[in-house]
Amino acid sequence: MNVAFISAILEMGGAYIGDSYTSSLYLNPGQSSNSWISIKLAGVKSNKAAIGSHIKLSITENGVKRSIYKDVNSGGSFGASPLTQEIGIGRAKIIDEMEIKWAGSGTIQTFKNVAPGQFLHLSEGGDLVAKKLDKLTLKNKKVWQFVCL
Repeated sequence: MNVAFISAILEMGGAYIGDSYTSSLYLNPGQSSNSWISIKLAGVKSNKAAIGSHIKLSITENGVKRSIYKDVNSGGSFGASPLTQEIGIGRAKIIDEMEIKWAGSGTIQTFKNVAPGQFLHLSEGGDLVAKKLDKLTLKNKKVWQFVCL
């Protein structure tokens, strides 16, 4: 079960022999009951990384309709802005509508009633595909799940 507590693994050292810094795992203890969605876009007519594409999520949270906007961009270096879009949707139980406007081609794809709490992959012109998570066992015997998109 993925509980959406995003954690981070950072490579802090190893640039040269004898480097005393090690990689670090920052585990999020999960303080929130908010929902989320993770979307990885792959352009076909547009550029493969979908950079410049626009995502619009329409949700209803506590009886109030609102929209959330996210643009795909390279944004930075050293993983500062990954191409996979992690989008928080508050306490919404469902994404009423997800609209993708692809950069370059201008193609618009719309999906209705998308369940939150998933890792999704979308190729331009294709269907949403949920990614299954592989289990990762740490030394302390707790089982965590991760995904490579």
